[in-house]
Amino acid sequence: MAIENFNEITEYFTTNKDSEDVKNFMNGLINVDKVKNFLETNEEGKQYLQTYGDKRVTKGVETFKTNTLPKLIEEEIAKRNPSNKDPREIKLEQALAEIDKIKAESLKKDLANKALKVATEKKLPSDILNYFIGSDEETTMNNLTALEKSLETYTQSVKDDFLKSGTHIPPKGDNLPTTEEQAQAEINKCFGL
Repeated sequence: MAIENFNEITEYFTTNKDSEDVKNFMNGLINVDKVKNFLETNEEGKQYLQTYGDKRVTKGVETFKTNTLPKLIEEEIAKRNPSNKDPREIKLEQALAEIDKIKAESLKKDLANKALKVATEKKLPSDILNYFIGSDEETTMNNLTALEKSLETYTQSVKDDFLKSGTHIPPKGDNLPTTEEQAQAEINKCFGL
């Protein structure tokens, strides 16, 4: 019997579904379960599946080697050997270092100006201020406060010693140090300068 169109085929299978020939034909059609069963149980299917898997993995490894591995190698070399940096990176690092240096110098000048202002207000000697300038404003102000307290304590102890001695004998001679020179000598002695 010749089949001329698809409707005739469908009608034939529907009307003859109980026929042994139709049942055998329908059971022989390929579906997903049959393909899985073939690949898992049949030796030829297993070999095909292994070959296919190997090809896909090999292709994936080659793609990784081509696209990703060179970048990873370059990054690791750059981490371990910083001398192989791009000239732009080197210039950028130098520029950033210069900016940091300028900021540090500016901060030091600002701190020196603030320290001088505070020292003038508190009547502290300005020629030793550089030794008390810290890395930030808070540290600098704490250092100046400590200097002020030290000088007050020292001044008070000198006054107390003078008052305890009871009498003052003026020094003899023409080359006598001035009060300012004596104070500076005492400060230098106190701070080990």
